[in-house]
Amino acid sequence: MTQEKIHDVIERALELILLGSQPRKTNDLLMDQVLDLYYRLHFHILILNDSNNQDYNNVFSVILSETMRLFDEFSHDTVTITNDSKLNQLPRIILTNILGICHFYLNQPKQSFDYLSDTNRNIDSKGLTRIFLRFKRLLDLEKFYYLSKLQKNTSSTNNNDGIFNDIPLRTDSMSLFYFNRILLDYPLKVSTNNLISVYNGVLNTTIKESQLLEVGHSIIKNIEFPQANQSNDHKLELFFEILGDFFEKTDNITKGKDWEAFFIAGYEKTFHSISISYAATIFYGKFTDTGTNTIHDGKKRSELSFVNFLTYNKKYYELNERKYLDIVAIINLYKFVLGNTTIFSKEETKRKYSLQLYDLLCDFYEYYNLELITAATTHQEDEVGELKLRSEYIVLPVLLSLILISSWRSLYFIFFNDVDSFISKTLLAYLGNAISVSSAIESNLDLYFEYAYCLARQQCTTSSIKFLKTKILNKYPEHSYSSWHLLCLLESVQENKENSFKIACSVLEAMKEEQNKLTYRDKWQFMQLKLTQLSLVHEMFGVKDALEMLPEVFELYSSLFNDDHSKHSIKHSKEYLLQYIWLFTANLYIKDGSVQDAKEAVKESEAVEGADFKNLNHNIAKGYLKKSLDEFEACFYHDPVNTEALIGFAELAFETVEDAKCDNSLIANLYLRLETCIKKSIAGYISPEIWWYLSKIYEKYDDPLSYENALWNCVKFEEERPIRELDFCKY
Repeated sequence: MTQEKIHDVIERALELILLGSQPRKTNDLLMDQVLDLYYRLHFHILILNDSNNQDYNNVFSVILSETMRLFDEFSHDTVTITNDSKLNQLPRIILTNILGICHFYLNQPKQSFDYLSDTNRNIDSKGLTRIFLRFKRLLDLEKFYYLSKLQKNTSSTNNNDGIFNDIPLRTDSMSLFYFNRILLDYPLKVSTNNLISVYNGVLNTTIKESQLLEVGHSIIKNIEFPQANQSNDHKLELFFEILGDFFEKTDNITKGKDWEAFFIAGYEKTFHSISISYAATIFYGKFTDTGTNTIHDGKKRSELSFVNFLTYNKKYYELNERKYLDIVAIINLYKFVLGNTTIFSKEETKRKYSLQLYDLLCDFYEYYNLELITAATTHQEDEVGELKLRSEYIVLPVLLSLILISSWRSLYFIFFNDVDSFISKTLLAYLGNAISVSSAIESNLDLYFEYAYCLARQQCTTSSIKFLKTKILNKYPEHSYSSWHLLCLLESVQENKENSFKIACSVLEAMKEEQNKLTYRDKWQFMQLKLTQLSLVHEMFGVKDALEMLPEVFELYSSLFNDDHSKHSIKHSKEYLLQYIWLFTANLYIKDGSVQDAKEAVKESEAVEGADFKNLNHNIAKGYLKKSLDEFEACFYHDPVNTEALIGFAELAFETVEDAKCDNSLIANLYLRLETCIKKSIAGYISPEIWWYLSKIYEKYDDPLSYENALWNCVKFEEERPIRELDFCKY
């Protein structure tokens, strides 16, 4: 292997270490052993950071022992990797850091200090490539952090070989991890002459907006637009980088107009600035078009700034050996714009950028040697009945983990109702990737619940039950009423509903004991679980028994919501919930044959006080009661693929038309609606009734292949159907 090739391979391995991932092999056995030890050390430091109660003495003792053996080997001058003397020093310096850190965690301060303060093992920065310089900075930040801990204080962050001249790239997440810990443990007083102190103020949320604006003006007033042979001013670029972090962290600003003027001034004094376009995307996307900060076309400006950001990064990529300046920053900004529901006015634009983010994430995982869960992987997991979510193994610095988790979650919710993504199990893959970089389950219970819900929606009932029990309920039984409700619904798939009924009764009793402590979300869940209990009673004991329990339902609603005046979205409002309870009641009366009582229940639903919105469920209920196609069709005007309305429409259509073979516009209309529904709606795609009515049309029109497929889907989805729709456990 040529010297140049050796350099490239080692640089690539160092990039992975900088990120926090496991390095690929360099083809040098000793170097591979050194980097593997360094990766293992970081792995356990990151776990220790999240789990301070665990005893890692044994782990650090093992790493120390292995490091000492390698250290002895590299102490001989005969051990060389290349003819580059600086590169040959690197393993010894890495091992010195490892030894110092292991002794630190083993509570051996003297040995730790001796290794970490060994100035004979420093590399001269002169002549180092950009990646080697970044890696040297990691080593220096690491030493600085632990020496500060040992000395119980920190010397000035000035004059430390440049390690505090700017902020590490987000992609160098191990460096950023140490950099932030130093500033959080040893905060600097904010000074206009020290931008790292300003970043420190943003990091620990102590700096005021007016201070930040003052610092910005003090910098920009002395800057001119760069000449053709000059770069943008470093200090201004660094300030806008800090400003982007500030806008991302803060929830409110008061000087929107002042900031807009500042951005205009910044554009006038820079050329194709990545940091300005980054900060502007967040500023215009998050804080404009509201209240006193209203700025004309703010959302459009956010999108334009984002497009500029991507353009400038692409140019940098093309001019720098197909490497991004900071790929994690790009991923983070994609995550921001896609998570903001108002930036993109067109759905196809949002979808385009979502697909771009997915491609970027795939490239990122490949380059940095991270295990990517794909739709194919989720199919394999189904086949072997195991969930190979490797959250125990992919451990990254928390800021990077949060960016990746949020990115995958954004993709999941953007494509949540996409039938193709559902069928291919791509949705499961998105959530699987989010979970795989999440080592702190307590802070991600909602994510785990979402994965169990997604499994259930995919008709992976057994896998969903297993995941719920092992990942949530066995460990955190008191944390998630929605998880218990989901388990109840999944158990109801069984022919014997007894276990499901026991779960419903037990959880309802537990919620009753905690009723005074319940959040609004918990109250909503309480009410829905009560209706699930009634559905089980109906199924197990008959409709009469269910009707006898209706007073309990209304009493529970009154006790939970009569004094609750909090505001929520329409579908989560207490008015909408009460309407649904009356419609649920009407449905029970219909099944009991009490048509007049059902009509009265629908009237009560329509008369709910404070419900100043249209509820399509009223049209559906009246469609069944009056046998009116017009009521069902009224729903299609607002929701063309409303599954409940379409089932009612289909039932009535086949009653109306005696012979479906005839050239009847009603059946043709129904056929088009059914076909559209299974292509555009996941609820429609998994509905046995939709497939049943399609099979009847295929049979009448003598299409045996489509008929057989429709019947097969009808049976498949019926076998995995819970007592109520899964959405009723999901707030």
